[in-house]
Amino acid sequence: MTKQINLENFFTEDREREGVWHEAMVDDKPSGLEFLLVGIHSEDVAARLEEIDKQSDEVRSSDLTDEEKIEKLEELDADRVAVLTKDIRAKDGSELMIDGKPIKFSEELAKEFYKKCPSIKMDNIDFVLKSSSFMILD
Repeated sequence: MTKQINLENFFTEDREREGVWHEAMVDDKPSGLEFLLVGIHSEDVAARLEEIDKQSDEVRSSDLTDEEKIEKLEELDADRVAVLTKDIRAKDGSELMIDGKPIKFSEELAKEFYKKCPSIKMDNIDFVLKSSSFMILD
């Protein structure tokens, strides 16, 4: 039998739009948290990402102090990855809690999480920037 390679595995458009589950890494170790991430080319988020980019440009050219600029840009980075995040779950199926209360996913929750955990924010940004993350490479 002839070996076959399915070229459809390299088509990323649908998977970028629908999202893929990614286990975030912290210092090259699995975090146990999985994020449903959509691609930066997804039509659903492209306009919002463009607006965040414009806001970032405005901050960079503003009269704010360097410290204020850094703070605003970090917040916009959290916004950016929150827009790309559609859900979060524990890899082992555990219920996710904050202050002893179960959480319900929202974009605002993702934004606050990323602001408090920049290493996972950066890991998820790195993931979505690689087109290969949305390919099926078995």
